Amino acid sequence: GDIANVLLLRAVHRLNRLIRPDLVVVAGDVLDDGDGPGGAEAMADMRAHLDLLRAPILALPGNHDGPLPDFEEGFGCLPEWIDVNGYRFVIFVDAEEPNYNASRTEANFTLMERAREEFDGPLVAAQHVPVFPEGRTDSPFTYTNAPEVIEKMANTGYFMAVSGHYHPGFHVADSGMHFVCAPATCVAPFPITILDMEWDQTSGDRMDSGYPSPNVRHTHHYLRLFPVPSPQGGR
Repeated sequence: GDIANVLLLRAVHRLNRLIRPDLVVVAGDVLDDGDGPGGAEAMADMRAHLDLLRAPILALPGNHDGPLPDFEEGFGCLPEWIDVNGYRFVIFVDAEEPNYNASRTEANFTLMERAREEFDGPLVAAQHVPVFPEGRTDSPFTYTNAPEVIEKMANTGYFMAVSGHYHPGFHVADSGMHFVCAPATCVAPFPITILDMEWDQTSGDRMDSGYPSPNVRHTHHYLRLFPVPSPQGGR
């Protein structure tokens, strides 16, 4: 909304000064109305603030961000994955479904498998709409083929799915996998989600049972607004 620039700048400065992350995931819906007037200019403003981050950025397009070509004009063409400190974050832009849901496409099921080829480390699936086991959260938004997505995650060694979209957020652990939906930064108390993960990389063997159990926490950067003093005699 109207204070988006302030909120984002506060988040960026907190990340740079206090957290110093290895990777920043922007989980989509950078804008409120990417299709509306001034959408391109607003996206450019958001990108200018994010460019102040002293960390790599993985930016996912959300359903509010407008057409994918416009999003990629602001953030660059999306890679298939990003490797950071022995972790591989695989990026999925899936089909939109009614009621703000999504479904994983056959091409992206193939991408899930290709990301595992010749890579033995932990895999993280990154998408905008949350993925989670049925009945484990209050989120009304999900994948219409979530069981197939989760089965493919298990069979190809993904230990985590990271998403956005559902403003309250959640963290669900199930069958050795973690499903994290980051709460919206635009809603008070304006949280940033921190994922602390450690993995023993001393072994070159694939560690199917040794993937990390992440510490998921939220840091808040409250925005305090003060009234402007009225001119003397004013109301």
